[in-house]
Amino acid sequence: MKRGPYTKNLINAITEGLLGYLIYLSRTGMQEAYSEYLLYDPIIRIAKDKGWEIKSEYPTDNKTTSGDKKRIDFLFKSSNDQSKVIGLEVKYIKTENKMIDFKKDSIKLEELKNHVKYKSLEGFILIAGRLSRESIKTILNKNRAHLMSENVYTESYFKSQFIKNYGVATCQVIVL
Repeated sequence: MKRGPYTKNLINAITEGLLGYLIYLSRTGMQEAYSEYLLYDPIIRIAKDKGWEIKSEYPTDNKTTSGDKKRIDFLFKSSNDQSKVIGLEVKYIKTENKMIDFKKDSIKLEELKNHVKYKSLEGFILIAGRLSRESIKTILNKNRAHLMSENVYTESYFKSQFIKNYGVATCQVIVL
């Protein structure tokens, strides 16, 4: 895989790497510890290896009142081209039938355009966990209004010997 400012290479590497990481953890009895935050370390390592600068928990508003600012999970800037920016929201699903709504995440990703300098800005939502292709299709159908396409950007699945599905799918969201 080429290094550098190639969105597809970065998103593919993160998707495939996270599936491998989930499988590894399941083989070591760590399923109970699965959460969104457990996925941050491999995402950071993969992005650094692919030549991207990373900022986690990047604010997407200028809130000056008390309370927490809206944040996206990751902001990636190409080390070769600082005007190429990717926003990534990460969702972990513990049960295969859980439904998630992309609306708040897509709004945060869209708000990025007011907080970073860019020539190219892309937003993605990564879903990882107990997923099958069928459950991803259901999630995408529910969230169609926020997506660039009805199809996933990239996906990877594994069915274990214990009849547990693990999957990672990344969807591109509309950032106008």
